[in-house]
Amino acid sequence: MRQICLKMGSVGLGNMRRCFIMGIFVSLSFRLLETWADDTSPLPTAESLAQKARAGDWKSLAKADWPSEPFAQLLIQRARYELQNWDQVLAAPPIEDPLFSDYDLYLRVLAAFARSDHEKTLELQPGDSLPTRLQEDVTYAKAQSLAALKKWIEAKAAFRNFLSRFPRSSRKTEAQLELASIEWELENHYEALQLYREVYENDISSRADTALHELQQRGALESVSLDTHLSRADRLRRAALFEKGVRELTQLRRRLEAPEQRRIDLALANFEFARRHYQRSEALARSALSNEELDESLRLDWHQLLAFSLVRQGKYDLARVEYAQILEKRLSPRDRQVILFRLGLMAVDDQNFEAARENFQKLREGFPNGIYQESSHWFEAWSIFQKNRLKSAQEDVGVNRAEINHATRLLDRLPRLPEGERLSAQALYWKSELENLANEKTKAERTRQKLLSDWQASFHSLLVRPEKMRFSVYQPHFVNPKLIEPEPQKYRVADPAFQQPGWKRLEAFVSAQLSSWAQHELQVFLTQTGSKNQGLRNAVARRLQSLGDWSDLIRYAQNNFPFNLKGLQPEDPIARLFYPQAYAEDILAAAAEFEVSPFLIWGVMREESRFQSDVISPAGAVGLMQLMPNLGSQIARSLREGRVERLGLTDPKKNIRYGTYHLRELFQQVDRLQVPPEFRTALVVASYNAGIGPVRRWIRELNTDRLDLFVESIPFTETRNYVKRVLQSAYIYYLLYGERVKEIANSSQGGEL
Repeated sequence: MRQICLKMGSVGLGNMRRCFIMGIFVSLSFRLLETWADDTSPLPTAESLAQKARAGDWKSLAKADWPSEPFAQLLIQRARYELQNWDQVLAAPPIEDPLFSDYDLYLRVLAAFARSDHEKTLELQPGDSLPTRLQEDVTYAKAQSLAALKKWIEAKAAFRNFLSRFPRSSRKTEAQLELASIEWELENHYEALQLYREVYENDISSRADTALHELQQRGALESVSLDTHLSRADRLRRAALFEKGVRELTQLRRRLEAPEQRRIDLALANFEFARRHYQRSEALARSALSNEELDESLRLDWHQLLAFSLVRQGKYDLARVEYAQILEKRLSPRDRQVILFRLGLMAVDDQNFEAARENFQKLREGFPNGIYQESSHWFEAWSIFQKNRLKSAQEDVGVNRAEINHATRLLDRLPRLPEGERLSAQALYWKSELENLANEKTKAERTRQKLLSDWQASFHSLLVRPEKMRFSVYQPHFVNPKLIEPEPQKYRVADPAFQQPGWKRLEAFVSAQLSSWAQHELQVFLTQTGSKNQGLRNAVARRLQSLGDWSDLIRYAQNNFPFNLKGLQPEDPIARLFYPQAYAEDILAAAAEFEVSPFLIWGVMREESRFQSDVISPAGAVGLMQLMPNLGSQIARSLREGRVERLGLTDPKKNIRYGTYHLRELFQQVDRLQVPPEFRTALVVASYNAGIGPVRRWIRELNTDRLDLFVESIPFTETRNYVKRVLQSAYIYYLLYGERVKEIANSSQGGEL
């Protein structure tokens, strides 16, 4: 270029000017070519886009150039959907690959529905390869689109099809209400009212208020039977929606005549009992029973409510009088067993162990295949042990060997009963204590060794070796990141099932952490293939682990893998499926923040929720560690965080953190009680279940320095069993994962911790 310009320079100034302009043009052209060369970099790959999806970087993912790989295209579509860029989802080229085309169409249907393009919603037709849960979304969107377009006949058929195909859908109530509205529009008033009645009876959420309002507006509430109202009230009571239930029953009572009002009164009294207003339920029962016109069947129900209200208040002598009268009446076998069992437990609480033994013996012999056969064996043996222990301690006399031998036989028989195997360790422990009581030391030691050999992971092995309880006390090395075991390697198995399109989609979705889609595909895969061989079962279990689908992992393991606590070995890989390191990072963070043993957190969480993050108990407790909303709000204030709603407690990280904080609170409260050190963790666990108030009372009333006697003497059956289960699970977690970290800590510090 320089030489050309020099030659042109001899011609004249005009040529020089033209040469200068040409030089600029050529220079710019080269720069544009370089820029163009930079812009022709390879299209993004599925692997690179999956990395963005794993990081949740939807914005940069949505802006990526349209790739050639079908899965990469789907990832961009998913990102646009997550960002609610509906127009971009619909304008994108269709994905042709049959492996992912239905998912593309699924996103397009929902995008069209979201922008109220109902004609487009109806036009798009995903195929049958979509999992049922996604087909449900599509079917519901299409039904709603038909309703929005006022195509009533087609909409009616679509909603009926939806209810038929997806009877357990979370949208069932909404679909019923939509269908009822359509039926009314079509002047099918009878069908509409039937649907409103069904919603009112079966749905206890606020959505049922719509049905109630419609029934009232249309003058149809009078046609709802009293049984329907009472059935709904019972559902509300079991869901701990007390105020709502009482309000509805009170309004209903005003419209009824005296005979029907008495049934409403009984339901209201049951609400008072459920709210633990036992004095109030007692007063209501006594008032009702004083009415000579009371129907005989209602009289029996009121009488049983009175007796149970007295039991709950600890008025055992009065309760016994009432139960004696009830037992003289015609009762169902089940009611008679319940009463005998309660009489036996009251006698145990009163430490009248001879009376307790008699009641449990009646229950065991009178109903050998009854609902309490395991409990009657256990409590009869326990009553004999306590009777002889107290008598020998107070009167300095020997034990009744015939009774001791009888109790031993009961404990030997206990594990062989239908539900008795889970009580095997408990039976061995107390058999050894009976043998000790009879001064048969050799036998007792042999029984203890059998317990430690066969059931080393049980709660009762901790009673034999209390020093093992140290796992429940926080140690800094417990939160070592090396505690978290690496994600299991992808399990390779030569099975045609893994060539199915569903498994290929599953693997793709897992690579991008599209967990909900992956879980849906896994369910389809399991339905289609079953669990026909060990390799397939292992692959599925590892996939559930990698998905972090902990509750489904435990359910799958229970249905597909043999497992027994007896003879548990720490290196057992099957045990890790039953006791997985669920939410490990969140648990270690909370454990370090509040100095609570992570093994104890795992134990509480496993027994509270089986790692189901969105579970809500009938009492209203929420999430992984089953926190009541009021407690969650208190903890949020203590941590100076914003108000937390019930739904917020379903967030795993928040629920774990708040639950761990509550455990620390309970440790601090228990530390102020004057109890032996070995009681500490058991009392915290009991307080987590029953509250610190009852635990203080039990310490005062039971007055024992033996942990085994204290735990077995806890008056609340639920709490007594809860303490054993939680401490056992926590110890199993330590055996499976904690010993290895302890070895790492020992080697790094040059000695034993």
